[in-house]
Amino acid sequence: MSLDTEVDDERGMVQRITAVARRSLCTTFADILWPPIPPPMALMEDPGVMFESPRRVFVFQRIAGELRYYAGGWCPDRTIIYLVQDRVWAEGSESGVFRSVADALAFAERYLAEELSFGLVKVPRDVRYSRYPQLAEAEPPVV
Repeated sequence: MSLDTEVDDERGMVQRITAVARRSLCTTFADILWPPIPPPMALMEDPGVMFESPRRVFVFQRIAGELRYYAGGWCPDRTIIYLVQDRVWAEGSESGVFRSVADALAFAERYLAEELSFGLVKVPRDVRYSRYPQLAEAEPPVV
């Protein structure tokens, strides 16, 4: 079953997320391409899912047997990114691995729809990289 089909099976969460964020497929997202990286064709066969709100992005994809993700500040209009770069940077970012699609969507719902900070999103995940915007979030979240 494709990742996109698994996401479709979680209608309630997806509806709450898509009320504030645009959903699309994503074959490659640089921030989740750490080793091992499969051949490009493998990434295209089961694309990731991206949710873009006006301020934040969340993308996840199965890569090398892991459900990898990235979340962070965002500007959907790339032509004005230079105008909002400070705000995007201030949002911080995080990448890592989820255990399940349900966990990924629960994270997306809290991060995008509820606009919680990383430290307040209590969803199980293995954080591999983080850049938190506030001193209060300097430590990785306990999940």
